[in-house]
Amino acid sequence: MSDTRVIQSQDGLAGIEAYTRGDHARAAVLFRQALDTATDPAERLALLIHLSNARDAEGAFTDALDALRLALEIDDGDTAVWNNIGVICLKIGRLAEAREALERAVSLNPSNVAALVSLGSVALKLSDPGNAKAALERALDLAPGHPAAHANMAITLALFGRIEEAEEELRIAALYGFADAEALQSRFDRLKEIRAAIIARRDEEREDETDTDGGTMAGEDAAA
Repeated sequence: MSDTRVIQSQDGLAGIEAYTRGDHARAAVLFRQALDTATDPAERLALLIHLSNARDAEGAFTDALDALRLALEIDDGDTAVWNNIGVICLKIGRLAEAREALERAVSLNPSNVAALVSLGSVALKLSDPGNAKAALERALDLAPGHPAAHANMAITLALFGRIEEAEEELRIAALYGFADAEALQSRFDRLKEIRAAIIARRDEEREDETDTDGGTMAGEDAAA
């Protein structure tokens, strides 16, 4: 997140107030007005991040990304900017760009838990559970009580077929405030039903093979 203390203009401060009360459209207007007169690079960087957040909240993702690209022209080593680019790209399905941005955020700040959790989400969407697990493990080492990290780890473990471990991760996620635990548990229940059906069918096939191999041919006793 940007440092709001560097914002000095009345428009910028009013924009923060508008954003806080949920008036994102008004906030965006005020942040743009503040940018028209701001000359300090640190203040401009903060205003661009706030503008991006406001446009993101309105669902104007292209505008939000444009503001972040301008922020990179001021400081291309700002981990928050790269993280936000990754999150927005993840929202709109630009997964390769999301992964690249989030990896950059983590390289700049290996302790960026938010970027690590989002990187895990991207890896899951890219059908890469191995890298998802690695990113989420790093996130949980840094923030053991992170609900989204536990929830994503639950999904990752389920993909590896470790459903009971996934359920334990989900229980911990719910304990820390994850809101969609019930829906995710329903998915795990369905996976267990499918697994049980596969095991039952496999057992039946093995029994059929045993009956065929060990059975008595018709007329065998009589021939003997």
